[in-house]
Amino acid sequence: MKTPIPLLLTLTISPLPTSAAADSVYCAVGIPMCCQRTIAPAPEDVGRPENKKVVDTLNREWIRTTPGSLMANIGVDCEELENASVLCHGVKLCCSEPSVLGPYAVGCVPVVDQPPMTKSHNPPFTPLCDPTHK
Repeated sequence: MKTPIPLLLTLTISPLPTSAAADSVYCAVGIPMCCQRTIAPAPEDVGRPENKKVVDTLNREWIRTTPGSLMANIGVDCEELENASVLCHGVKLCCSEPSVLGPYAVGCVPVVDQPPMTKSHNPPFTPLCDPTHK
């Protein structure tokens, strides 16, 4: 994995809470629970150029926000990510907007911490603490 680019903001963040109310606060400031994993396209989508573009961008733009967490500010919207069928190894990918890191950000979230799926998000995508996300 490439060295993450330096974060230009100084963030002071306590250990991630587990309550729903506290989770919504983290999501409101664009700090999802993330994993330190390399992302790759879904097996059935390997070789599709639009997927390679998104995956390359994600792997290049990981930003370490807190110990044990990573976010990517990728400059593409959630719809583009969903269409690219990007997967993390062993985790699901969420889309969060807006974010302190930019207009769009994504994070890899452990499966056990996933909110329920919505009809507008096909696996492996889920809204990140945002029931209004379309």
